[in-house]
Formats: sequence, C-alpha cells, structure tokens
Amino acid sequence: MKKTIKILILFLITASLLGGCTQEHELPILMYHNIVIADEATSSLSITREHFENDLHYLLDNGYTTVLPSEVLAMVAGEMPWPEKPILITFDDGYYSNYLYAYPLLAQNDMKAVINVQNSFIKQKRHIEPEGDQIAPLTWDEVAEMASSGYIEIGSHTYDLHNRKLGGKISYQKGYPNGIAKEANETLDHYKQRISDDIAQSSEEITFYTGQPVCCFAYPYGITNRVAAIIIAEQGIPITFSTIPKVAKPERCLAKMPRFAVTMDMALSDILE
Repeated sequence: MKKTIKILILFLITASLLGGCTQEHELPILMYHNIVIADEATSSLSITREHFENDLHYLLDNGYTTVLPSEVLAMVAGEMPWPEKPILITFDDGYYSNYLYAYPLLAQNDMKAVINVQNSFIKQKRHIEPEGDQIAPLTWDEVAEMASSGYIEIGSHTYDLHNRKLGGKISYQKGYPNGIAKEANETLDHYKQRISDDIAQSSEEITFYTGQPVCCFAYPYGITNRVAAIIIAEQGIPITFSTIPKVAKPERCLAKMPRFAVTMDMALSDILE
C-alpha cells in the first residue's frame, strides 16, 4: 500500500505538470452521513435505513461495482483493472448508525464503502446504548471491526477541525473558522502547524486502531484551500474528497474529488442517469 501511495503522489505531480492524462474513467462518488429508522428523524444529513437499502439494490440492479479508496489507487496505478461501472460510497463523521445499519447491509450485498471519521467524535467505549434514532458516535472497537471485514475502509475527516470555537462540534456556523479554514488573525506558520498536527494525529490514531494506512481525507463542509491540500499530500494521503456535485475522474486528479450528497428527496437515478 505504501508503495502504491508513493507511486500515486508522483503520478499526481506529473499529471498536474502535463495537464492531465489520456485515460478518463468516470467514478461517481456518493456522500452519506447518518442513517435512521423513522421518517420524521431524517434531515439533510440523515436518510432512512430503507432508503439506503433501496440505494444499494438500485446499484446492484444497474450493474455498479462498489470500490474502496485503496482500490481506486490501485486502478489508477495500473495494478488493478477497472470494473465496467465503478462507484464509491462514502460516509462522513463516524455515526453509530454506520455500524448498526449501513455495515450489515453492505456486507449482506457484498458491497463496500469508506467511512471518514472525525477522531474526536469517536468514543473508546459506549456505556449507554442509544435509544431509537438518537445520534451517537462509533466506538474504536466498531471502527476496527469494520476495517478488518474487507467491506469498509476508514478515512480521515480531521481529528478535531469541524468547528474549533464550538469544541469541535459537527455543525457549520457562519462567522466561525469552519473546517480547515484559517482563522482571521492566525499567522500562516501557526495555521500550517495546526492543520499538519491535526491531520497527523488523525491518521496515526486511525492506523493504530485499524492497522491500515489512511489513504483518503474528506474536507469538513467541503472547505478547501491550497495550503491544506499541500499539507495533506505531504503526509502521504493521496485522495481527498470535496462536496462538489459531479462525477469524479480519478486518473485526471485524486485531489478534491467531487461527491453527490444523497438525501431523502433524491433518487440515485436522478444522480446517475
């Protein structure tokens, strides 16, 4: 895996200098967050279990093959053939519902996904079982179990950079330095060190619990900038995800790959056809 990542970093530099590459495989990437049971518990970040199950059946019925980020790296490097209709399923934040509902459905259908976790949101142990559709985080034991299954990979969503002024709360707030945004009076050197330390801590902890290197990073709220992009690449993470709704072309660029947000009022046929 480390060899593949080094090859891909070199590939990205070369491709950017040459203006891209000749291959143009398309990769739709789907973005999910939380899964609930009751319709009334849905939101812009939550869909029902039934909706997610229907999405998986749609993908199977229409000939899609789910791939993992590490497999995308291998395909771009020429180490693995591309399926006829590849698709990448992503989850952001690290909700317990990913383990409780999404993971079993994926395994039952022999399908795969990546969960990009905000480390500070993940718990060591769960002392109280969540009731109903109560929002709850994953535990590291659950993360490790899923990562060892072959159906799930774990990516970084920062260690604790969603909203520093709100104690890392996963909530976008106008007027605050959301995600990897630079603070108004922050020096560039301090900003670089802060972002670098956070991403390094996130990657090291994920690898500690999963035994696997981190090969992808999801920008909180889709906020990006050139400085952070360079830091992430320097730390050996070749794939980054944005929230721009269009089809990705990994052979052209693995950075800021676009994703389609899936909501209750959106059918996959609206996205993929």
